[in-house]
Amino acid sequence: MGQEISDAAPRSVLYDRAHAAVLTFQSNGWGIGFDQYYKGKDAYTFWKLNADLQFYRHEKEVKSYFQDPTARAYYYGKQNSFFVARIGWGQTTEFAEKLRKNGVQINRSWQIGPSVGFVKPVYLQIIHPSTTIPGRYDIETEKFNPDEHYTDNIYGRASNLVGINETKIQMGLFVQASLRFEYSNQELGLRGVEIGATADIYPKRIEIMSQAVLDRYNDHAKNNFIFPAIYTRFFFGSKYNSK
Repeated sequence: MGQEISDAAPRSVLYDRAHAAVLTFQSNGWGIGFDQYYKGKDAYTFWKLNADLQFYRHEKEVKSYFQDPTARAYYYGKQNSFFVARIGWGQTTEFAEKLRKNGVQINRSWQIGPSVGFVKPVYLQIIHPSTTIPGRYDIETEKFNPDEHYTDNIYGRASNLVGINETKIQMGLFVQASLRFEYSNQELGLRGVEIGATADIYPKRIEIMSQAVLDRYNDHAKNNFIFPAIYTRFFFGSKYNSK
């Protein structure tokens, strides 16, 4: 009996703030982020402010390699890189209490907020016959063009920084719902995993893959304007009292 009492988590809350770093793996990408929590109306509810940076991929992205091992891998048909900055506001509510220090607390959580998409053109290293030395080849950096670039003349991917000045912004919004499992064995520690579903929604399709390349598939693949996903987030942080 004495052991059970000493291990039990007290119901009185000794903190009114918490923060955590986050690593996210989605069914269509990955991301990093930061969560901030503020005490709500009672000991079971916290408001949540979140900032995330997510990197998205298209389902038809397939990594390709040139025969030279020093060449960088590329995704044939990829027109643009797409990454998203999110600012979310929501709430997390406890519905399964952690009864022991080494137990698990379960919360349900929701979020909504703006999703700022960044669309950056993809540049590749392209092989061209030399204009000065017969039988030799030159490598030039060019924006991907499905009418001119094929697997037999693509040497590899150019630096991710090439074309960053051509990045375009697309405004949207995101919604998210999840279950959080917090299992830190420290009273003011914050550690756990979150499993949920999310969707980023934009007013028009985001051209990650060249539509000309997608049209070559028999399944009529398209670029999307809604990006639904299931995800797993790992969070690590601490709880504290602001007073």
